Amino acid sequence: MGQKKFLDLATDSTYDAGLYVIVKKDGMPEAKRLTLATVVSDEAETRETADNAIIDGVGLEADATFAPIETSEYLKTADFEDASLDSTVKNALVLLDEAIAVVDEAVAGFSDLTNEIVKISSTSQRRLNSEPVTIIDCPEDGVIHVVDCVAFLDYSGGALNCGEGATLDLRYSGGGDIGSWTNGFLTATADARQKMKFEDNHALVVGDDVELYTSGDDSGGVSTSDIYLYIVYQILSA
Repeated sequence: MGQKKFLDLATDSTYDAGLYVIVKKDGMPEAKRLTLATVVSDEAETRETADNAIIDGVGLEADATFAPIETSEYLKTADFEDASLDSTVKNALVLLDEAIAVVDEAVAGFSDLTNEIVKISSTSQRRLNSEPVTIIDCPEDGVIHVVDCVAFLDYSGGALNCGEGATLDLRYSGGGDIGSWTNGFLTATADARQKMKFEDNHALVVGDDVELYTSGDDSGGVSTSDIYLYIVYQILSA
């Protein structure tokens, strides 16, 4: 059989590390042969190093599979099973995307929240019944929606006495109650913090300011303590 030119040789479609390829470069007196295993060895080592870096960086198992994270909130085995999804990185992102969407929907109406700290002096506290203190001014045709409010009694001496069972109340200036703090908070003789208890199903009142008041005054009181309200609210259009 005579020698054939390289391009006339039959094509072998099956990889065999023992096959030879012809190599030659300038300055080499004659062509040489290398096995395919030798040709690809450097590339294979580099590729394996890169693959391992990706596996470690993504947090995959040694075989490149994704293991559910049982200590997580949304990527436990049960989460994948409930969604009828295999535990892959792509499906993990799907579960996280769905969880984010739920949160986005829940807070969609609260992107314009305002946080304020309002100080009510001991002098103002003693006459909150006759002179309620305005906490939030309402714009014309607006509606104040109180989302949360915590009161802090910065005790420094004495105690309020606004009458038996009196409570500290947050209301609309027209009289609609929003929520209140207990008599125990109002008459505390040490630093105290209490979250406001909302009035059940209270109505949102158009155009009314929000104010703080009590059911009775303590005109002869000796309290020197200030109260701070940490209030979160939004202004809605009527």
